[in-house]
Amino acid sequence: MGLNLYNFFRTFLSSKCILRIVFSVILSIPSVGYGENFLCRPWSNVVTGIEIGDSFTSQIEDGTISFLGEQRPLAFAQLIYSHPLNDIFMAASGEIVTAGFEGQRVRINVYFPNKEVRFFVTASCSRV
Repeated sequence: MGLNLYNFFRTFLSSKCILRIVFSVILSIPSVGYGENFLCRPWSNVVTGIEIGDSFTSQIEDGTISFLGEQRPLAFAQLIYSHPLNDIFMAASGEIVTAGFEGQRVRINVYFPNKEVRFFVTASCSRV
């Protein structure tokens, strides 16, 4: 009896069955909506260096980045690609937004590929 039980556990643990159970448990756990709020310095034109508007807040939640405040280049954009260094978002009107860590701060850039402009705007943000 003891030897049969030992052989059962040995074959059970040596097989890939235990990995399947572990992965099934991990994948069945529901994901939590993750969001962050940021306080940002005014937008800055990278060609002229001129600041545009006042400080504003930005929020990243459930794959969407949104901007609250006056003189914003766009209201929100949807996540299209996530990389360890940058998240890339796209707005419905064609603007591309990147958000990535820059030391303790987050750098947000907005590009306008569908408009006849030769600049993009950028802002540096801190977590709230």
